[in-house]
Amino acid sequence: MRLTYKGHRISISMIVYLIFVACIGLMVSYSLIRIPSLPAQNDLFRITNRLTAIVWVVICLTFTPGLVYLAYISISYLKEKFIIKTILVKGKSILQIIWHNYRKQPLNYLLITIVVLITLIKLNLIGTGFLAIYDEIRYCQSGKAVQNLLELKIRPAIRAIYFTQGRPVDAILKLIPITIQYITANIYKLNWYESDNSYPLFFYNFIIYCIIIYIHFKMSKLLLNDSFLSLISVLIFCTVTNSYLYLRHALPYDMSLLIFYLVIYKIVIYTNENSLSFKKSLITGICSFMGYLVYPGYFSLFMVSLFIFLFNNISKKDIIKRLYYSGYYVLGSILCLFICEKIARRVGTSYILDAKGLSKTITQG
Repeated sequence: MRLTYKGHRISISMIVYLIFVACIGLMVSYSLIRIPSLPAQNDLFRITNRLTAIVWVVICLTFTPGLVYLAYISISYLKEKFIIKTILVKGKSILQIIWHNYRKQPLNYLLITIVVLITLIKLNLIGTGFLAIYDEIRYCQSGKAVQNLLELKIRPAIRAIYFTQGRPVDAILKLIPITIQYITANIYKLNWYESDNSYPLFFYNFIIYCIIIYIHFKMSKLLLNDSFLSLISVLIFCTVTNSYLYLRHALPYDMSLLIFYLVIYKIVIYTNENSLSFKKSLITGICSFMGYLVYPGYFSLFMVSLFIFLFNNISKKDIIKRLYYSGYYVLGSILCLFICEKIARRVGTSYILDAKGLSKTITQG
């Protein structure tokens, strides 16, 4: 299929091909560079890998300008045909608009630049510290679940997910990076859990971290109603220790925080706009308890979200209605707990009993 835009002929298949080459090239380049050191007698093999990586990088850099140009033409075509005012606003390009806004708000853009640089610097943490903390051993349960699923052993896979001390949803979500680690480990003859094969988990954590930053900015802007103060808040958040620590480890904290933060953000919007409904209340309750199932240590955030649900922007005439919707919020949480417990009982275990015994084993924090 070909599109024509202002005399330019665009091949959709070529765009897809270039994207594919760029993605595969970057993945292969990084993977080859991260291959652990080999014995001296394999120096030739190691050098060959490095040269291959360099070739892939050169290929990616060669294709990138053409890919960007084709993407620009394609977006421009879509703008004219389907999406009005996507690229041009009042005759100005996006770059012109950014430069105009930068001149009007230089401090804001300076803060954005600093936040982006701090975030990019954290990419240097790839491959360091993985599985150094005892609590990360639960990540191996996701690996066991993948092994059992590959052998079509469904019950053992579910049991492995529930053998995480009250964190079944975290084990389910971590099936994503551990599956990628399984693939890369088989391709490059690495151990599943060695540091040189930990970059899928790192990028999984990095994406979560970036989304948290975005939600934090949106929440700050909602409460402070000031972009500059919101960016200051984001900058402070980017410099705290946990934003560096959790990126390197297989811990559930950031994912649980993301879910709770998103739930609280949505609750504040719904209550401020008085747009609560049965469906929104039920879904919010389910999502809130999902955050608890990722990491039960954040149970206080579950209580905070319920408190905000009940009392934020409440008036005397809305008390009964708010209590009514709060009932559906609690119902959604109970429904989530019931489904979780029902699945656990089907494989011969109990989430409730595990959670009950968990509080007696905590000796830290």
